[in-house]
Amino acid sequence: MAEAKRLRALAEASRAEKSSKAPAPSKEEDGLITADLHPAAKERPLVLPEDAPETEKKDTAEAPAPEGKRAEEKAKAERKPKEPHERPLKLPADNVTDIRIAKKRRKKKTYVMHKTAKREADHEAAPRKKHVAAFIALGLLLAAAGALIALYLVAEVETITVSGNSRFTETEIVNLSGLYTGKNLYLYELGEAKARIESNPYLECPAIHRVFPHELNIEVTEREEFLAIASTGGMYTVTDRNGFVLDVSRRSSTEGLIPVYGFGSMGFATGTSIISDRTKLRPYTLMQIVEAVGERSGSIASIDLSNTASVRIITKDGTTVMLGDSVDVAEKIGYMFNALAKADAAGLSGAVIYINSNGTADISHPTPAPTAEPAVTDEPDDTDEPDDTDEPDETDEPGGTDDPEVTDEP
Repeated sequence: MAEAKRLRALAEASRAEKSSKAPAPSKEEDGLITADLHPAAKERPLVLPEDAPETEKKDTAEAPAPEGKRAEEKAKAERKPKEPHERPLKLPADNVTDIRIAKKRRKKKTYVMHKTAKREADHEAAPRKKHVAAFIALGLLLAAAGALIALYLVAEVETITVSGNSRFTETEIVNLSGLYTGKNLYLYELGEAKARIESNPYLECPAIHRVFPHELNIEVTEREEFLAIASTGGMYTVTDRNGFVLDVSRRSSTEGLIPVYGFGSMGFATGTSIISDRTKLRPYTLMQIVEAVGERSGSIASIDLSNTASVRIITKDGTTVMLGDSVDVAEKIGYMFNALAKADAAGLSGAVIYINSNGTADISHPTPAPTAEPAVTDEPDDTDEPDDTDEPDETDEPGGTDDPEVTDEP
């Protein structure tokens, strides 16, 4: 920078020296009067007097136009080397690097200043945001409290309904639940009511619904008897399709149920599931059979699990199906129904069907027991008619006595 200033000072001093050495123009020259005019006026063409020599007029006429002169002077000036003070300043490489670093620092400083200002603005606005959020939360809380008060004052139970029941009456289920009217809709302990209903093993309560503003609806599902598992002593464990124990008692008849044999003295408690203990093979196999049979259970007369290596099912038409062991028993049930259809089409009721593990079935055709023809007997000989016999003699009537003799009076 100091070098540039020094060069500019030298250039100004040079121009001042040249201007001081130039001769001052005369006011009168060859009869031509000039005056100090505006610089633009000096560039106008000169007008010579009438008595000027022809040569001077000719020279004056042949002089180039002012515009051409200016263009020529401009071209000369461009070709002329520029003075040191007019040349563009070339800085050393170190100075260029410093300038770039200074620019980067200015940009970084500006960015930091903007970021700091934004942070300060956010910091100043944070308390206002907190206050707004607090007011909104307070408003929501007051609105919720008002809604709860309104619900408490308005929602009073007037009716209790039951849905899904067929075997049990609505009154029985409501009494079992312990619910009653006249209480606020949202003050009932519905979980306890649900547990009281399900204390009856024949009832399942999926949910109890609050129906705003004046109703409670009890939703129930009634369990149906399906299996009768025989045990020792004439006891039967009655379960539904899912193996849920409904009753344990003595029964003289299992009509409408599928009797199951082979459980021996294995006991179950009411309100539990027979497959709660997975280590027991027979209950687990039985549930697999029931699930595989599905809606076709109407054709099953009984199930025998006395030997888990030879599971046996008897149909209502007297056909015995031997499923083998309990491995893949569900698939074997499918094979069983296919074989039963073939046997029924062939009219083979009462046959014995052996289900193989590969899906094939062996059908043993029932052979009726032969009956002996009655022996041919000779016709009986003719017998003589009995001889005629004399009729028996007539006899006096029994008890008859002679009349007593009449005697003279003394």
